[in-house]
Amino acid sequence: MPTPLWPEYVWSKYHPWFVEMGHPLLDVNQYQDGEWAIIQWFTRPVIPSITQCQNVLSGMKNVEISKGFCAKYLKELDITRKQFWDREDAVSKKASDEHEARDAHAEDLASAATKAILGNEDLCERIAKNGIEEIHPLKIAKHIPYNAW
Repeated sequence: MPTPLWPEYVWSKYHPWFVEMGHPLLDVNQYQDGEWAIIQWFTRPVIPSITQCQNVLSGMKNVEISKGFCAKYLKELDITRKQFWDREDAVSKKASDEHEARDAHAEDLASAATKAILGNEDLCERIAKNGIEEIHPLKIAKHIPYNAW
């Protein structure tokens, strides 16, 4: 077992699991309400209570702390694995596709509106005379004869 970076009182009883898995800076932090988190230490503690760390996986409640559970999530969160990047690439592609679909929909809507405006000579004249605010639906509705409904 490698020499610990900090005194034993800093680590929880679960720290040896992370050392065996090759992540010596990870540990489990348990809270009083039963919630627990996997944390990563950033600096060597001079005073353990002010040592910088961050949650790697948090919000675990009503889940037993086990080596298998921790190993499973560390594999999913490990950025050196190809599966992690495949999953992130899929999320990025989905976001990009949604953005392109929104842009295409906006273009389709704009071309349909342009076609509708250019097909109505009266509306084109009002826009030329009064400005673009004539496209507003309330302004258009004012020019529809009452008996046309």
